[in-house]
Amino acid sequence: MKKSLIILLVVVTAISCKNASTDKGQASTEMKMETPAPSKAKGKYAIKSGILEYQPSVMGFEARQTTYFDNYGALEANIVSMEIMGTKSESLTLTRDNYIYTIDLVNKTGTKVYASPKSSINFEDLTEEALMDWKLKREGKETVLGKECEKWYMDNDDLKMKGYYWTWKGVALKVDLDMSISKMQLEATKIEENANIPADRFEIPADVVIKE
Repeated sequence: MKKSLIILLVVVTAISCKNASTDKGQASTEMKMETPAPSKAKGKYAIKSGILEYQPSVMGFEARQTTYFDNYGALEANIVSMEIMGTKSESLTLTRDNYIYTIDLVNKTGTKVYASPKSSINFEDLTEEALMDWKLKREGKETVLGKECEKWYMDNDDLKMKGYYWTWKGVALKVDLDMSISKMQLEATKIEENANIPADRFEIPADVVIKE
């Protein structure tokens, strides 16, 4: 169960829960879709770099999560720490060079998968096709952590996910989702914009064995 909770936390924060090979479902004709204006974003996020601290909750368990990103999201590292019934865990999800590495920092093991451009939601480049594919619709604006956010509603039967994202410049500052096995809540408590992040933050630890 501990491993499942960590995966849920990282997956939702990175917004990379969908396999790119999954066939696109048909959007409900009852759902009103919007066609956003063409995006001029340089990448997944509209700011070059950042550091965010989150306090997530999954199935009633509290955790700590820190997210680092650079090069407009081409480089991203999510570190999740939690304790369940006295057992501590720490994981790293690293996105770089078009791959996602999921690493257990306690057992020093990890896996590597290809990160297709269609495997995650790019809130800075939501085409009409993407809105229909992910079953998303815009629901106005709300303020989170002092930032004016776009509020998005998802009702995706294929992924068995329903709930809300609050995004600022493409960055999810708050998430509230009901999923098939749990309820996920995530909210940023601190953000540092255009941070100077050391390059080694996005390196695979030397003592970790990656299984491909």
